[in-house]
Order: sequence, then structure tokens, then C-alpha cells
Amino acid sequence: MMIIPHLILKKDGKILLTRRSPTNKIWPGHWHCITGSIETGESPREAIIREAEEEVGIKIKGINLETIIFLVEKDYFDPLKKFYALELFFVSHLSDDQKPTNLEPLKQDSLDWFDPYELPKPIIPGVSFGIKSYFSNQRYAEFRNA
Repeated sequence: MMIIPHLILKKDGKILLTRRSPTNKIWPGHWHCITGSIETGESPREAIIREAEEEVGIKIKGINLETIIFLVEKDYFDPLKKFYALELFFVSHLSDDQKPTNLEPLKQDSLDWFDPYELPKPIIPGVSFGIKSYFSNQRYAEFRNA
């Protein structure tokens, strides 16, 4: 089972999402939150703070773990297998002195602000579920799409 940290970055009632490049192996062209892998020795919180700086050039000043999703879905590469993950949705507010910039154009081809109740399409299903769970005040939810 994987542990995947995500960041719901908020400003002026909207959230920042990035769109995966069409050349990405997993979920090409789909919108998602800032996310990434946990490196050796990192906590999930440390990983998402690092990823925010690497992906969009922002320094997180305050962050809270708000929602945890237990995810079961078809494996992206082998639909006969299942993929299991704990998806951790951290939340932070962007300060006025920072402006996100796409620093990884080979991984993501766009970033934009969206109303969290009108998410763009296509969006990664587990990410959409996590965002909706957070905005409906669910601390823990299960998403089974297998």
C-alpha cells in the first residue's frame, strides 16, 4: 500500500490544481492537487512541503492534515489488479506574497485556480473524491473504484 500526500492550496475561495502533461505515464491530461512521493527519511508532511516548492515554487507557512482517504481502485497498468493507497490531504492557505509558477513543465502542463465545488474535467477520481471529502468536512473516507 502506498501513502500519497496531496496539498489543497487555498486562496480567495479557490484551490490550485495542476494538469498532468499528455506525456505522463499515469493519468495524462488529468487535473490533480500538488502531490508527490515521500523520499527516504521524510514524513508525509515534509514531503508535501518539499513538493510544493519543487512543483510550483511556494514555501508553505502553515499546513494541517485534514482528510485521509483509503483508496482502492483498478491498477492503472493492469486492470486485473487492485491498487491500494492512503491518500493524505493536507491544507494550506497561500499568502499574498507568493505566486505559484509551473516549475515542472514536463510533468504538468498547466496550473490554475478552481472553485472547489466546480472541479475541472478530467480530474483524477481519487483526488476529486479527496477534495470533495475535505470540503464536506469528512476527516476520513473510503473510495472504492475497483
